[in-house]
Amino acid sequence: MATESLTLQQRPGKQRRQEAATVAFAQPDEMQPERDYNYQGEDAQVVRLDERPGRRSTNWFSLDVPVDSAHPMKLVVTYKRTNRAAHL
Repeated sequence: MATESLTLQQRPGKQRRQEAATVAFAQPDEMQPERDYNYQGEDAQVVRLDERPGRRSTNWFSLDVPVDSAHPMKLVVTYKRTNRAAHL
């Protein structure tokens, strides 16, 4: 059974806790999240890695992600670094 088809209560513990605590989810290269989170960038291209949409840039790109100031926050980012000279 695919994870997407499981209800929140049926999902594995760590994933369930992470989803329940999520304030915002932004998937670069999806039109609505890029609008919702004020996507901006220079020299950024659309990419698809491991069947997931994304962005890559030789310069920069950004999203304005909301925070909940009443609680400690974490930012979780998935990236693939193929240019060894790049600095994150």
